[in-house]
Amino acid sequence: MKYLICGRGKPEERDIIPRLLQLDIGMELQSYGLEGIVSEQEWKTRFQSHRQFRDDFPGLLVVHGPFIGVSYCHPDHLFRQAVQQRLDMTREVSIRLDADTLVMHSGLSSDVEKFNIMDDWIKETVSFWKREIPRYAEAGVSVVLENIVDDNPVFLKNVIDQVDHPNLKICLDTGHVNVWSSISLDEWLEELGTRIAHVHLHNNDGRKDQHAGLDGGTMNLRHSLKRIAKDLPETTISLEMLLSPQQLIETVQTARSITG
Repeated sequence: MKYLICGRGKPEERDIIPRLLQLDIGMELQSYGLEGIVSEQEWKTRFQSHRQFRDDFPGLLVVHGPFIGVSYCHPDHLFRQAVQQRLDMTREVSIRLDADTLVMHSGLSSDVEKFNIMDDWIKETVSFWKREIPRYAEAGVSVVLENIVDDNPVFLKNVIDQVDHPNLKICLDTGHVNVWSSISLDEWLEELGTRIAHVHLHNNDGRKDQHAGLDGGTMNLRHSLKRIAKDLPETTISLEMLLSPQQLIETVQTARSITG
């Protein structure tokens, strides 16, 4: 397994690059999500900062794309156009940063269940990624779709199986399972199996998405790490914890001691 820490690619984070390279730890750049982009110039500035980080960091790189408001099958064509434009820009960033993987959320919202449109949502999401994933594959980028408010693995499992492309897999977010799912993390791992290519590892109290450390919540993530190492040894794992870079590096070393 390969471990990564999550960061924003800010100038002050470049100080840890020698340590990351020494310990063979990758980086997942995440500032295209919750921070948002308020202008075209800010998008360019953000990318320039990440490009400078990448120039100094030749290791494994994952990019987390935007997710708030991103729906791959919105019924309004203007919303779809906006999403397509931003995703085209995100694809370009991933290519120019020579990222191995792009993380995107599943596109599922609680409204889908409430309005009883799950079958249509699966169909349209499959149609979107069947069209889009070859463009990423030809550029050497894989995409992983992350669970967010998903109650169970059914949506993601159907999408991945129906698209059926080696460059489209799943990012299993442990903290999101604990907050939003009615079934256990072990059941998610069992159900999805090798469809999982990437993991966001973090803990919480089961009520809020706190992004706590390894032992900072109600999940036994030490047990989960052992299972992932045994069943999914090719999986990459990003520590998506609200810790300092040094604490994240120490947690990687702890995780490695757990999994051997």
